[in-house]
Amino acid sequence: MAALTIWSSAAAAVTVGVVRPPHPSALATETLFRVSGELRSLGLDTRMLNLSDAEASVMDSGELRLDRLASAQGTDAIIAVVGTPVPTAIQVWATDGKGRAIDRRLPLDPTAEQAPRTIAIRGIELLRSTLVELDLAPAVVQNRTVDRTALPQSPARGGEPPEQPALQPRFALGAGGYAIAGFDGVGLFVRPLLRFGWLFRPSWLLQGEASGFGTRSTVESVAGSARVRQDQAVLGLGYRPVAGGRLSPLFGLAAGALYTAVDGQAVAPLESQRARRWSVLVDGSAGAGLRLGPRLELTATVHLQAATPYPAVRFVGETVATAARPNVLVALAAEVWL
Repeated sequence: MAALTIWSSAAAAVTVGVVRPPHPSALATETLFRVSGELRSLGLDTRMLNLSDAEASVMDSGELRLDRLASAQGTDAIIAVVGTPVPTAIQVWATDGKGRAIDRRLPLDPTAEQAPRTIAIRGIELLRSTLVELDLAPAVVQNRTVDRTALPQSPARGGEPPEQPALQPRFALGAGGYAIAGFDGVGLFVRPLLRFGWLFRPSWLLQGEASGFGTRSTVESVAGSARVRQDQAVLGLGYRPVAGGRLSPLFGLAAGALYTAVDGQAVAPLESQRARRWSVLVDGSAGAGLRLGPRLELTATVHLQAATPYPAVRFVGETVATAARPNVLVALAAEVWL
């Protein structure tokens, strides 16, 4: 993870700060979400810059110096949506680090109905042209074009803005593996996992996982031995703060089903038995995601699970091991965002 982080940071030539007011409206929140997603899809390193109430007031009056903000935050460029609660302008500032800087401001019509996708695309195009002029734009940014005929200058009230291409990937498909350990006699499991996610809000995901057909753990006693296998499927909510950079925290809470299969091998003259059990499973997780590209992300999470009724392994009526009371899991997965 450390090596990948160093490699990823070295690959990003331009860092763009996205200005976030202290109390953004729903329109501003969605606009900033779309701007951040589009910047990441272009391969630019993004950083969310949170303003104080005083700084936001100065920005709305047009007196905030973006060059000073960029210097304080260590960014090469800044993009800001000015105006609260209705956006009135888009402001972009960038420097080539050699003494040349460009500061541009694109007014918006505050009386017209504004679509977040329209504001975001106009802002990205303004930033793109600025970076190209300063010879800072990577090839993917230079080659990116937007059909301006699809962006009305001021859509009429009551009219629907034309559909625009989605700026932010919202669906994720992933695959990886779990390493699972219990605390009471059931040893280590290793099993593959499949994951999907739907980013239905800027920081919230609906996500599900299925995992099974992995290794078995062996429990031994003087009366015999037993091989234990566990499979699971869960569905829940995930939270990932909207933040710049390639590394982002991940949190999740889910519930689902745990399937436990136990195959016993008894010492003669005792009788061997097989048992199967379904349990309700609750799963809490925390970890981090490392963005390796515009659509590819590597995630590492730690899970704490508990099941009811919890599975137990018994020999001649004596409980010698239990599982999911609780279980600790470590998961590694690669995800593709669509």
